[in-house]
Amino acid sequence: MTDSKYGVDEKGLFAVKKIYKGEELIYEYDPLVEEWPFYPDNDQRGKYSQAELFKLIENNPKLSKLIHYHAYMVDDNLFNVPFKYAVMDSDNVDDCEMRFPHTLFINHSCDPNIGFIEGTTCCALRDVDIGEEITRNYGCLLTENSLQVGIKCQCGSTEKCQQILRMDFYKDPIWRQENERYCFPYVKKKIQELLRNNETIAKTATIEQHMSMPDASMFWLDVLHGYKLNRSLPLPFDRYRLVDEDRTGRGISVSVDFGEDLSHYFLHYASSMNIKLEHLVFAIYYAFMFKLTNGETDLCIAVNTDSQPIDEFKTAMGLFENIVPLRCQLDPHWSFRRLIEHICEIITSTMKYSYFPLKRILAQHSNTSKPAFLDILFEFLSNENVENKVLFDDSRLRAMSMTSIRSNDEEIMSNFDFSLSMQHNSKTNQLSCTINGSLDLFNRNTIEKIGQRFHSICKQLFASAQDQPNQSIYELSLIMPDQRLLMQSMNNTQVSFPSSTCIHQVFVCQVMKHPQKLAVELDEQSLTYAELLHYAQVLSLHFINKYVVVPGEIVIGIMAIEMSGGVYCPLSPKDPQHRLYALIQQTQSRLVLLHWLTKMKFNNDMLLIDIQSVLMNNDIKSQVNADQLSSITVTSNNIAYIIFTSGSTGIPKAIQARHENLIHCMNALVKIDVLNKDDNVVQIARCSFDIHVQEIFGALMHGATLVMLHPRGTIDFDYLSNIVQMKQITYILMVPSLLRSFFTLAAQSGKTAASKYFRSLCTGGESVTVQLSTLIANNSVSEYNVWNYYGPAEITITCTLHHIDVKANPKSIPIGRSLPNYRCIILSEFLQSILINQEGELFVGGVGVFTGYLGRNDLTAQALVEIDDELFYRTGDLVTIDNNGLLHHQGRKDHQIKLRGQRIELGEIERCLLNIPSISACVVIKWNDDYLVAYVQSSHVNEEQLHQHCQSHLPPHMIPSFFIILDKFPLNQNGKIDRKLLPPPHFSSMHLTNSIELLLPTNDIEVSIHHIWCDILKQNQISTDTNIFTIGGHSLLMMQLFHRYMIEFHLEQKQSSFSISNLFQHPTIVHHAQLIQQSISIIHTLDNYSWSSLHLIQARASFAQERIYLDEQIRFSSEITMNNMYACPFLYRISSMNDHISITRLYHAFQSIITKHSSLRTALYLDTNNTIIQHCLDANIILNDYMKSDGLTVVNLHNVDRCHINEIIEEILNQADLFNLSRGHVIKCHILRRDQLNLSFTQNSDLLTKDDLILFTIHHAYFDGASTSIFLRALSLAYQSHDSLSVDDNLFNYIDYSVHEHIMDMSLSRQFWLSQLDGYDIECSLSLPVDRQHSSTNKQRSGLASTAEINFDNELCTSFLNYTSSHHLTLFQLGLSIFYVFLFKLSHGETDLCISSINANRYRSELVNMIGMFVSTLPCCVEIDSHWSFDEVVKNVREKCLSILEHSHYPLQHILSDLHLTQSNVSFLETMFDFVIISNEGNNLSLNGVNLEQVSLNETYEMAKFDSLLRFEYNPLSDNKRLSCRFVCSRDLYEKSTISQIAQRFQYMCEQLFQTQPSNIPMNDMSSSINKVSLILPEEAEEMELVAFHRLDNIVNEGKIICVLFYRFIEVVVS
Repeated sequence: MTDSKYGVDEKGLFAVKKIYKGEELIYEYDPLVEEWPFYPDNDQRGKYSQAELFKLIENNPKLSKLIHYHAYMVDDNLFNVPFKYAVMDSDNVDDCEMRFPHTLFINHSCDPNIGFIEGTTCCALRDVDIGEEITRNYGCLLTENSLQVGIKCQCGSTEKCQQILRMDFYKDPIWRQENERYCFPYVKKKIQELLRNNETIAKTATIEQHMSMPDASMFWLDVLHGYKLNRSLPLPFDRYRLVDEDRTGRGISVSVDFGEDLSHYFLHYASSMNIKLEHLVFAIYYAFMFKLTNGETDLCIAVNTDSQPIDEFKTAMGLFENIVPLRCQLDPHWSFRRLIEHICEIITSTMKYSYFPLKRILAQHSNTSKPAFLDILFEFLSNENVENKVLFDDSRLRAMSMTSIRSNDEEIMSNFDFSLSMQHNSKTNQLSCTINGSLDLFNRNTIEKIGQRFHSICKQLFASAQDQPNQSIYELSLIMPDQRLLMQSMNNTQVSFPSSTCIHQVFVCQVMKHPQKLAVELDEQSLTYAELLHYAQVLSLHFINKYVVVPGEIVIGIMAIEMSGGVYCPLSPKDPQHRLYALIQQTQSRLVLLHWLTKMKFNNDMLLIDIQSVLMNNDIKSQVNADQLSSITVTSNNIAYIIFTSGSTGIPKAIQARHENLIHCMNALVKIDVLNKDDNVVQIARCSFDIHVQEIFGALMHGATLVMLHPRGTIDFDYLSNIVQMKQITYILMVPSLLRSFFTLAAQSGKTAASKYFRSLCTGGESVTVQLSTLIANNSVSEYNVWNYYGPAEITITCTLHHIDVKANPKSIPIGRSLPNYRCIILSEFLQSILINQEGELFVGGVGVFTGYLGRNDLTAQALVEIDDELFYRTGDLVTIDNNGLLHHQGRKDHQIKLRGQRIELGEIERCLLNIPSISACVVIKWNDDYLVAYVQSSHVNEEQLHQHCQSHLPPHMIPSFFIILDKFPLNQNGKIDRKLLPPPHFSSMHLTNSIELLLPTNDIEVSIHHIWCDILKQNQISTDTNIFTIGGHSLLMMQLFHRYMIEFHLEQKQSSFSISNLFQHPTIVHHAQLIQQSISIIHTLDNYSWSSLHLIQARASFAQERIYLDEQIRFSSEITMNNMYACPFLYRISSMNDHISITRLYHAFQSIITKHSSLRTALYLDTNNTIIQHCLDANIILNDYMKSDGLTVVNLHNVDRCHINEIIEEILNQADLFNLSRGHVIKCHILRRDQLNLSFTQNSDLLTKDDLILFTIHHAYFDGASTSIFLRALSLAYQSHDSLSVDDNLFNYIDYSVHEHIMDMSLSRQFWLSQLDGYDIECSLSLPVDRQHSSTNKQRSGLASTAEINFDNELCTSFLNYTSSHHLTLFQLGLSIFYVFLFKLSHGETDLCISSINANRYRSELVNMIGMFVSTLPCCVEIDSHWSFDEVVKNVREKCLSILEHSHYPLQHILSDLHLTQSNVSFLETMFDFVIISNEGNNLSLNGVNLEQVSLNETYEMAKFDSLLRFEYNPLSDNKRLSCRFVCSRDLYEKSTISQIAQRFQYMCEQLFQTQPSNIPMNDMSSSINKVSLILPEEAEEMELVAFHRLDNIVNEGKIICVLFYRFIEVVVS
């Protein structure tokens, strides 16, 4: 048996000797009892002889019938407790033994909770570990009544009552020291008392049963109402235990001696105030825990009670102990005296109901798995009472017993996370304190500091001024002298700088020093310091003469504003017009300085100035009236600029910064050499960031060169990296999210040299991670300083700075120390100093503190606090300080967030949404670190309306990514919105546009883009029509997308016109795919001119037509070949009695389609130059000649038997004259109807009815799989309309496509395919298990097929689809990967595999809705490593498919001619792979509301155009058999049985790869080698075992069996 809390081992309970009185068993003797384990050395003082025990029992005849004494061994460091088990309901021993055949053992060491373990009828009594999990069942008690362990009996019957009695002998170090010599007689005496008082015990059990439980239950419900029992107190842990981590039991102990003086003050206070010592102890403990936990006001600990609530129990012996929680809800403003009064109140009320079992208390909170208060212990010990009990009136209370025993000088064994014990030595009348902590959670020095702080708080209360206990509890301090010194040194930042002037004056000083130095650069343009000053003066004079200036955004404009005495206030052109207007109104501005491109953002009633027009109208050589400028009075206390930041009230806050604020901040950065005059500074930050002020003014005030970027230059990585390297940037500042993208893309593209010239790399605006530090270190080509900035705009740019050592491996990145002349202090919510590593709010003082919020004195008063006669800004940021004086950012005290460096008050977004009348409540949260989610309570609004409203009123970075509409918000007990119960955003329900169905990728480019989006956005599925900005997309993600596209589709150095701006303008997968396809087309000169109608009727056949035409003429032209090898038939049946189809209307519809689609009336033939020509015939010729005689044929069925119908269809499809390509006879319609002789005269012979069939047959040279749905849709439309389908003379036709295709430049694709097939033995066939070989001389094929079909069950289909989704594959790619593994196994391990695949090849939008033959046949070669896993095969196949994608238009004829081959001698054309997906429309045919059922022709018509073909078919609309595959192999090579066996092996392999449910089929791990995949069927494996290891019964001695394994196939040879 084991006990997790007390360490009881498996030495267990065992009895090896029995004592009889005559023949009657009266005592079962356990030899362990003989030597009481109270004495580790087992000296003779503790020996309890057998004779003494026997005599003791004999002297008590009433109980001597059946008594068992047991003691058990435990760990040497813990206590052993003897206990007694007694049955008192019968005088007959045999009767007792018969009724209770199972021996009951209660195995606990010092566990008071044993008194409250309950069992029920026929339920095992369980050993429970103080409210924790059950440790063991001890068997079932065969009794009809419930069982209560301890003295409590529930049945009330003396006849059937079991009473299990147990004694606890608590043994702590003091008790042992004082009472060890009395141990043996004490135990003996207690046993004797117990035996004498058995009647009293029975009586107390009955009395206790009638005690009131409902009142106690209500009391405890009320006491613990609202308390989170699972919540651990936030002690100053050095580390945390994982959820499933076991306790090691190792602890550390520190003792603190109060000394004579402090003990005297302590005891004197209790005496003088007439306070019980125990009350005072508990009050000190709660006050200390309040401070130690950083202001926790709801504190709960566990205490032991020994309550005997009625007089009858006063003299009773037995177990009355219970554990109850003692909860104290204190007010930090209470005085210590008020706290003592409160402690008395809660102890008194708690003791009244202390008999209520802990188990029942916890049962009232069933959702609590483990009460955390049981892990923290407090106790007061006094040697006045051996058992350390505290007397409160009639009740005794003691804190939960501490079971920690010192094991050596350094460590103890501790069963609690934290415990504090106060001891009072009555002899010396002195106090001491022992603090124990688990080494799982604390370091030794932490426990030592806690001890020092406890001693300090006691000194504050009792050894200081007399009125100290009257001060508020929150005023008590745990700060030690060394920490005070650290705090003082941290703010010793005073540095002397030159007296403050103004920004523009400092700039002019730099102009005077180096007028010809470059001040500003933008690409190839530049301005020197002198030129910049001149233009700024020109513009500022323009302002002075005509206007009063407020905002601007270009460098010249900014400096001109400052020179003219104005205040610079940047506005972002990305903000909506409503917001811009509101901001201008808030600043009461009349004048907006702008660029002409942003003029439309503003109303005509505002005064707008175009910077460019002003500068162009003033000659640079003209004289500037400097005297007029010098008359402008501007001081360092004047406001220099205003920056708007998000406001929680819904109105943005205008932060006002003075000239001196910025100047002092920049002086501080220059002082520590973050920036200097030799730097080239790139301007990265947006104008909504105050950092841009530092970049611009900071560079120009200190003589550096400022490098500007063109719009969106920060997110165009190639442009940015080129600028950084070309301009030799030495100072750069990026927010961490942008910096992460920059270095990630640099690593991916091999442009790490971009950081070559860096001297100061700065980052800030959000938390910097260790991962980012590592990324920088791994992708830097030179050494430079990396700085972490921290500072709200209210303190001017930054107030702390930390130099990051990127080569180190820290646990976290701090925000550092204060800048020169800044001060940082950390205070609690009561404005008290906090401890080291304790969380508090950061207050910043010094030279950077702002003036206030424009027009919002109320907000300014809340933000600025005077401390020690100095103004501090309260940041709202929660930070800690470590032992090195470094600050660490921990979070916010409010709902303000940072998103990609942008500061956002969620309340502003909520206010915006609440302006919509139909919304009654709103909550906005930050989710997944990168998204905003808005929850609204409304029933009359949709997501699109919410998004549009936010777009009209909020800047882009504040628009939520997700909107979740709820009928009602979840509320907490206080009636407020419970944010924790809000449903988390489920992406699958949000990625749809306007709640329309999910759109899946339809081509390889879309699949690739979908994969990239899911990877970057961390999602599983995204609809292809979803706007990326509605699902969390932003500029940084677009930057990543752009870079991924460039690499994925090989656009890096080929196509400069593929721009990131286009991606912003067309933000869906569909649009991105179109942009990429266009770029790919341009790269290959496929789109140098527009594809339009050429109005031709004759031209060269397309490459696809040529391939089909020649193949049919060369390989399938012999007498053995079936006719019409390239017919595409599809058959439909009228399935309902109520449905009718008009033959006349069908005929007209058929004619209409042929008229509209010229490809269906096109002739193919060889001209005199042996060129295949296509000739579009006039519609009238076809309709009047061919259609009337042969185009539509009605066949009357005399026999409706299925076999007969199949024969008719087979006969039709094998007609020699079914097609005549040279005359344009390429499409046929046959109507198969029941015999008309049976029709009555009343019936209409024009109508087709139930079971009548319609067979369409079109030649493959004019028709491919994608044409089917186009044809059926057109037929349905033509049948429904009485008029012919309109024909546009300018319609782009198939013949036009053929011409464009032939003139395309395919040189790049030619090089690609030559490289793909380089070194491959084209003429070497795969070693497949054929039954016969092709003739070496005759390449003719019969076209006859042997087929086998496999239907996968739904489980395997689901597994298949899940794999494609999780690995971002197309179904084609996964199917092809499976086929490669199968060929690898089937061909005896061949690794160089080259087969053909079919590609739809509709690579332009003009081709999507056109009937014609576009399919290309492409070689696909993969060199497999036999050690690859299936996942690795998939990865390589996917890469191969993507590489082929942009070259899929290259015709097979060219590939073969480049290799000097013909179609007849190429091995990869022997094995073909295809994957067909039935679209939503599928092949459904509906004629004027009549839905016709498609009939499969697989059984009737299946042609083998290749040696072997594997075709997968996926039908997402089917309820079952959604996924199937079909082997179609040439009967020239394979028998039917061979194909059937191959199919079985393929199915068996798929089951190994994709089965999810346990079965007898071995599962193959996708990450294990494909060598482990087996093609041996289970029955073959069984046969192999029999043959190889057993002699068969029918084999005699003259023969022997040889088992030959021919790579997974078995051949048994008998000699």
